[in-house]
Amino acid sequence: MKTLTNQDLAALSAQAACAPRLRAHHNIHAELGDSIQRLAIAMEPDTYVRPHRHPGSPSC
Repeated sequence: MKTLTNQDLAALSAQAACAPRLRAHHNIHAELGDSIQRLAIAMEPDTYVRPHRHPGSPSC
């Protein structure tokens, strides 16, 4: 199992602060083809996340 430390999260936040859209992500899954994909997303203040939904998802 992969773990993220406080230092990992701080580095991810620093990457987000330097990014044009003020966000950064870190894949936790091993490959894009994995049936379950997990990631950590850092979003800095003033980033914009457009409202959206995933039709057919159990949470919709």
